[in-house]
Amino acid sequence: MQKSTLQDYLLASIKKNLPPNCSLVDVLQNLLQISQAGAYRRAKNETNFSLEEVVILCRHFNLSVDAYLDIRTENIMVQYYRFVDTDSFKHYLETILARLRLIADSPEGKVVSADDDLPILQHFRYPEHTAFKVYYWLVSMLSPAVEKPIFSPTFIDEELLQLASEIYEVYSQIPTTEIWTPDCANTTLKQIQYCEEMNLFESQDLKQTIKQQFAYILSHLESKAAMHPHYQLYLSEVQIDNNCIWAKSTQGQEVFIRHQSFNVVHTDAPNFCEDTYNFLETIIQKSTLLSGVAEIQRNHFFTTLKEKLYAI
Repeated sequence: MQKSTLQDYLLASIKKNLPPNCSLVDVLQNLLQISQAGAYRRAKNETNFSLEEVVILCRHFNLSVDAYLDIRTENIMVQYYRFVDTDSFKHYLETILARLRLIADSPEGKVVSADDDLPILQHFRYPEHTAFKVYYWLVSMLSPAVEKPIFSPTFIDEELLQLASEIYEVYSQIPTTEIWTPDCANTTLKQIQYCEEMNLFESQDLKQTIKQQFAYILSHLESKAAMHPHYQLYLSEVQIDNNCIWAKSTQGQEVFIRHQSFNVVHTDAPNFCEDTYNFLETIIQKSTLLSGVAEIQRNHFFTTLKEKLYAI
């Protein structure tokens, strides 16, 4: 990296981690114990950070000093989001929402994802279906010895459902490319079957609501793939081992990777993000386009998914 680019990279990384309504100049002034004028010059990249200041900032914001100094190593800095309870899930949702808003507000903002399951954010279209997915994830983490609670939409806090709804709305505005597999609906279908076999639905009507909403989600995405110019859908016959999301905004690239089914690893390490993007592009080149004029392939694919759903 060039010298100015190094400082730009650090400033962009800090801005990503700033709380809402928090001034970059005020943060630099407080953390580095410098004058407001000095903080302003650093924020405008008119004055370079000293090495000591870089260390202070990287430690405070959990950033990689190696990445800032452009040290070529195989090590990268990541953030790990663990989903262990509703509080941690709320933090996860808030983080995702902040990232998506940044991407949506960026002229060059876009998302590319490869999914062995239906993309998680697409599940957030309807409150009952969102509640079911969150319920299942929470129940899956319980010990086998613990009696599982009955599923009702009221089991999930309204605040979480509202966050999920906001995430869906913002995500829907972003130019997106999604890579699915033929089995991408199987996880949700198995979750519905499991809850039915274990008598975990509050009522049969609720089970039918969840199935119907999942069908609506599939139908909506089928229509979106046919008509929306900023939504590209591909079908990959290559097995995708986990869900991976690459995103770009004015602040650079970032990658989210699912870990241990529910947890998420996030990084904005440039080399890692670039490698991930190239990998996704390779998958796309080997995949079948379902968007636009690919009506026959698209209709066959979604009809097969819905037949699986109606069969359970």
